[in-house]
Amino acid sequence: MNSKTDAISASQSQKALNGSRRTKVLEEVFTDLLRQGLLKSFKAGQHFPYVFSPSTSDRASPSTKLAGYAPFVLERPSGRFILVYSSTSYRLDRTYGNQEDAKRIREHSTLTGKVDKAVFLLDDSPGNTTKSKNEDGMMTLQASIDAREIHSYVDAFMPLSAFPDYLKALP
Repeated sequence: MNSKTDAISASQSQKALNGSRRTKVLEEVFTDLLRQGLLKSFKAGQHFPYVFSPSTSDRASPSTKLAGYAPFVLERPSGRFILVYSSTSYRLDRTYGNQEDAKRIREHSTLTGKVDKAVFLLDDSPGNTTKSKNEDGMMTLQASIDAREIHSYVDAFMPLSAFPDYLKALP
C-alpha cells in the first residue's frame, strides 16, 4: 500500500464512523420523541417499492422497482409520516438524491398521500467532528423554500437540534 491509498482508506473509515455515530444520535433523538408522545414509531433504512398509478403521467419502466429510500421514516400519532434525510455536513449537490427520493415516495409508493413532511437534518450534535462549513447555504435554501421562490420536495432543512421544536409546532 502507498500513502495515498492509506489516506483514502483512513478518510473512508472516518466517514463510516461519522455516519454510524450520526445514526445513533438520530435514534436517540427519535426515541426521546417517542417517550414524549410526539412520535408513534420510527423505522430506519426504508426502501419503498414503486406503485404504478395509471392516472399519473409518470410512466416508470418495468425495470423500476423502487420509488425511493428514506434513512428514517417517522410515524406521527396521527398516523401520518415524516421522511428524514440527514448528514454531518451540507452541500446542495448532495441533496438532489434526497429530493428525488422524497418526490417518488410521496407520489409513487405505499406512503402516497400519507407523508406530511420530508426533512433534512444537519447533525449539529457535540460529537460531530465534521461540522458544516456551509450551514449558511442550507439556511439560505430554507429561506428560498419558505418564500416560495423555489419548489422543494424536502420541506425543511434544519440543524438536528431544531427538529424537536419543529415537530412540536406541526399541526
